[in-house]
Amino acid sequence: MLAGTAVAMLISTVTDEQRASSAAWSLLQISKAEPWRLTIGDLRVDCHSRCQDGVDILAVCRGLLTCCTNKALVRSHGNHKMCLLLDGLFPLISRLCGEKLDYHYYIFQVFSIWMKRLKECLGELWEVTSAPLNADLRVDLVEIIWSRAESPLDGIAEVARNAFSVFMEIYEKDCLHFGNTEKGLYVELLNRISKLPWESKAKYLPLVAILPHTGTHKVLELYPTLPSHILKCLSTNHLSPSASDVYRCLLQQQRQELIVCATSEALPSEQDMANHWAQRWLTLVLEALTSESPLLQTNASTHLLPSTLRTFPAAFDTLLSALDLEAPSHLHAWACVMSAQRASSGHSLWGAERPHTFRTLHLALSCLDESVRLAALNLLCSSPKTREAPSEMEYSALRDVIPFNLNSESSPFRQHLQAAIRKFLVRVRDSCMGSIKDLRCKQRLKKEKMAVLEQGVDFVDWLFHLSLVHLTPNSSYQRKKTILLLLSALLETCTDTWSPDRKKGQPPANISTLINWAEERGKWDFFSKSKTLVLIGCLEDSTNEIGELSAELLLRFFPPSFPDDVAAVLFNRADTLLQSPRVQQAQMGALMIKVLLQKYDKAAHHTFVPGVLLKATTRNFSGRIVCLLEKLTLLLLGVLYGDQDNEVKDVPPSFCDMGNAISSLIGRGGIDGAGFEEDGEVNVLLSEEHSLVLTCCWVSLKEIGIFLGSLVERVLSLRCEEQILTLEDLMRSSKVFKDIILKCRHWGAVEGCCIGFTRFCRALLSSSDSEIREIPSLLLQQSKKF
Repeated sequence: MLAGTAVAMLISTVTDEQRASSAAWSLLQISKAEPWRLTIGDLRVDCHSRCQDGVDILAVCRGLLTCCTNKALVRSHGNHKMCLLLDGLFPLISRLCGEKLDYHYYIFQVFSIWMKRLKECLGELWEVTSAPLNADLRVDLVEIIWSRAESPLDGIAEVARNAFSVFMEIYEKDCLHFGNTEKGLYVELLNRISKLPWESKAKYLPLVAILPHTGTHKVLELYPTLPSHILKCLSTNHLSPSASDVYRCLLQQQRQELIVCATSEALPSEQDMANHWAQRWLTLVLEALTSESPLLQTNASTHLLPSTLRTFPAAFDTLLSALDLEAPSHLHAWACVMSAQRASSGHSLWGAERPHTFRTLHLALSCLDESVRLAALNLLCSSPKTREAPSEMEYSALRDVIPFNLNSESSPFRQHLQAAIRKFLVRVRDSCMGSIKDLRCKQRLKKEKMAVLEQGVDFVDWLFHLSLVHLTPNSSYQRKKTILLLLSALLETCTDTWSPDRKKGQPPANISTLINWAEERGKWDFFSKSKTLVLIGCLEDSTNEIGELSAELLLRFFPPSFPDDVAAVLFNRADTLLQSPRVQQAQMGALMIKVLLQKYDKAAHHTFVPGVLLKATTRNFSGRIVCLLEKLTLLLLGVLYGDQDNEVKDVPPSFCDMGNAISSLIGRGGIDGAGFEEDGEVNVLLSEEHSLVLTCCWVSLKEIGIFLGSLVERVLSLRCEEQILTLEDLMRSSKVFKDIILKCRHWGAVEGCCIGFTRFCRALLSSSDSEIREIPSLLLQQSKKF
């Protein structure tokens, strides 16, 4: 592209217009396969094309379009009355647009530049041709643009839209210049658009370009099903932006027409214009907002309402008056309309002039429909200005509503509730920090700012204590999950915790000022020993998700080390749980050890821990871990094989053999009769022990595979002068994987082990050592003999 521009710039230096035009035509010979001569002024060069991939033609066309003057582009060439723009460049660009090439985006960009130059050169073209644009040219332009309207390539659709708008402007100017009042192309295009199925994205792009030239009445007359098609598009994700764009342009055009048609003495009022909007669109908007489809509701509130209220502000009252607040769907629509109005106007909606608003809000917050409650919560918590201090009414409403929304079984509801409360907490934090700043500068506002500060700090403290109250062992999973999500939002917003992996949502740099102010008044004591113990207690929750969430909060927000007595008790408890035969309890213990180790690691960044570096450099812990994992694997497989020698016997035992082996093991462990009563009947009471042993073996084998794969992957990724894991260690690791995958008959254990095995092979194959890269191949050869 730069080379084509450079050559075209050289042509533009030629002062004689006739010779410059000849040079430009000469340059177009680049499309020929045979050698040709380029003549630029007195410069003559014999050229030949090295490749015919079309990029050379594209570069030359782009260079000529960007560097040549209008006169050079429209000047007649020789006696043929051909101009460079229409007869030289367009055929080449049109041919490239029709070919299947890999750089269509750049081709269409050059086409868009050609359209803009055509618009600039219209006056010169009319002087030369004394005729409107050729009908065949118009057809070609429409087809080129239309065929790109549904292109999946990123950016093509937007370029096509701009090109269509330019084309409509060119056609409009052409019709005005030559007195064409019929403008039949508009009708042809609208008829073509209306016949396309509503799923076609190509119909909405040209519609936006045509609308300013035809008006809303003509469009809706020739395309009466457009409103219903907009509604259908809003029920999909990929078409909703196109449909909302059409709706926005229709509203803007309608408002402009109302103003233009009115007399200067009697301009229509906002309410009059809103009434005109309601005649065509009120039913459509209400149908979308009250639909049973959540996607249509969301897209209507996201796309239709903002456009409506920005274009016709008085439509706010029109929409509210049309709602029946006894129906939950209309109550949801009310909350959406109020949220959109608050966002567009930037003002609070809880003024004395609307006393019924607060009553309706309480009705929505107490609705049985969760979607209605969420919409009302979003209205209550959001504000276009994050520094806008919440009102006393908003604080009171949230204190009333939060405790009754903690036990929802819907995961999306919990996520949306967390997002809404996070928005509210950001408002509380930013308004409190603004009040602290104002207290230093504006003493006359001291009482007002102190009230804002106290309200905000008290609310955060109330929410924190509410969270702790509900994190009890007797609370349900849903309640604990919701509380932990809210607690995460609170600690993210109101603590001085910086997360390097996050680009947004970081606390302000001077938040410590607010924290100190709150702590001086006995508030925001988030990290005391008693609060820490509450979260530590959640590590023993029966569900993994609650334990993991609690561990994340302890590691992310709480101090880098536990008090010594807490750490000692936690370690002892973890040790006890790890020795439990029950998988769930063992996982609890593992989670506690994980938290302790990561706390220890964080503490090492702040406090010197003697001997750690020495131990790490003098002892091959990784090799010892591999050796231990191998022994554990042999032990567990030995349990499943019973008396068989799993080193020699390669055939895995049947499930019956495994059952007998485990029963024998239980019997040797001191349980009378090894599962049988004295009369020889099976003792069903021992089935729990049998299940525990079997589950222990399978889960342990699965976890060994996952852990070993992660260990090897991590160690081999380190750049060390000496190899931490030797070739012997890696061979031993491959044998562990082979034994588990080929000798364990439990599919869940094998599938879990394969996760670690994939990491293991990937790490080996990525190594620079050829002997290490050969290990997967050797393992495969050995497995074929199994």
